[in-house]
Amino acid sequence: MRADSLRQDVLGVLQRHGPAEAMEIWRQLCVVRPISRTAVHTVLTRLVADGLLVRHGRRRHYVYMCEPSVEVARSTAQQAARDLMVATAGRGLVHFVETLDQSSPELARQLERLLAERHRQDDRS
Repeated sequence: MRADSLRQDVLGVLQRHGPAEAMEIWRQLCVVRPISRTAVHTVLTRLVADGLLVRHGRRRHYVYMCEPSVEVARSTAQQAARDLMVATAGRGLVHFVETLDQSSPELARQLERLLAERHRQDDRS
């Protein structure tokens, strides 16, 4: 099993189910595949260190949440945008917007608002 795959699975559980303790995350992952609790704890600790998760509470009773730091969010978005432009020469942008609109209409509306605000600012300059 690849570590990147487990990282994605852990993040997916938290994004679908919201904040959770390590044991709850482990139980959700065990439905899909066998995994040790130690592996889940290790991944959670690394995701916190990488700035992708935050945790609250006391040791052995931490509650983990997806809340990437501003720096991580910015870096991830910039890399994804560069990868999309390089891989598709800009043609992937339409598919990106379609996918965003289908999977999260509220985020698509937020993107529209952000772009409209940016255009208003540009028009004032």
